[in-house]
Amino acid sequence: MNRTFLKVMSIIMIVCAALSIIVSLLGIAGVAALVAAGYSSAMLYISIVIAVVGCVIEMMAGVVGVQASGNQKEKVDKAVLLGILVIVIDLISTVIGAVNGSFSALSLCLGLIIPVLYLVSAFMAKKNG
Repeated sequence: MNRTFLKVMSIIMIVCAALSIIVSLLGIAGVAALVAAGYSSAMLYISIVIAVVGCVIEMMAGVVGVQASGNQKEKVDKAVLLGILVIVIDLISTVIGAVNGSFSALSLCLGLIIPVLYLVSAFMAKKNG
């Protein structure tokens, strides 16, 4: 059961990462348009870099989670680490949003639901070997 939970959460992470990559590409286009219009800010660049890095780590977490739920049980520790990284990056992104005046507690909670469930499923898989 625990490995199935990890596999389901991993697949959801992969789907979310794919959607996030699309949104990040739109974000890059938006930043390029703002820069072309004469608006430039270091926070724009930092935000987009964090978004892209977050997408890549989220995709890696999903793939490693699927592997860990199957035959490659030694990957569970890596799944836990990547799950923690995804949560940390979500929190960093939220802090940057708060600095820019766009903090939303609802957005924070919704953004952490899947990574936290993924992490819980990875810990459960690790505990049960």
